Amino acid sequence: MKKILILKILLSILWVLPCPTAGQNGLAIFSTEGHSQQIRKLKFKGNQEFSDKDLEEAISFSANKWLGQKIFGKDPSYYSEEAARMNIRELTHFYQSEGFLNVQIEEPLVKTKKRNSKVELTFVVKENEPITIDSVIFSGQDSVFNGQLIKMAYEGKKVLEALPGKRFRDELVWNDRDHIVRLMVDQATPTLKRNR
Repeated sequence: MKKILILKILLSILWVLPCPTAGQNGLAIFSTEGHSQQIRKLKFKGNQEFSDKDLEEAISFSANKWLGQKIFGKDPSYYSEEAARMNIRELTHFYQSEGFLNVQIEEPLVKTKKRNSKVELTFVVKENEPITIDSVIFSGQDSVFNGQLIKMAYEGKKVLEALPGKRFRDELVWNDRDHIVRLMVDQATPTLKRNR
């Protein structure tokens, strides 16, 4: 931890290095601005529900291996604190959309490699307990249709994916919304045909 803190301090200030060709005091100043550190490896700690691959797909950072760059033409991904904050937001959004509303993600641990030009990042995740669905209630203008939906859902018919006891996930809610809209359209279609 001390090495990482020292590295952050060194990278956040101007480096002053001895240089015989410099001015009167023999010092040359090099700024770290514009210095790019290529991401060579991504790691995740604390993730239990999702694989490292799932989490890598949820963020913008990508680990770049020599083979991927040379053979497959993949563009390298570079580290910056601003980009790291954006990736933390992306990772948080991914977890929250999967029902882990209280997820906590720390700033990534940065391990520098190869003369400070490459980094290995480790994201530490504390998933906490997921939110589960307690009950499902339909409300709308058509109380008869609402009753039919509840009856179908609890009779085990494939009406809903987001059912009590399941982990809350955005995708389930969107799928249920689309399915209910299709049911409503199908229910209205015979009435429309009769009225023509």
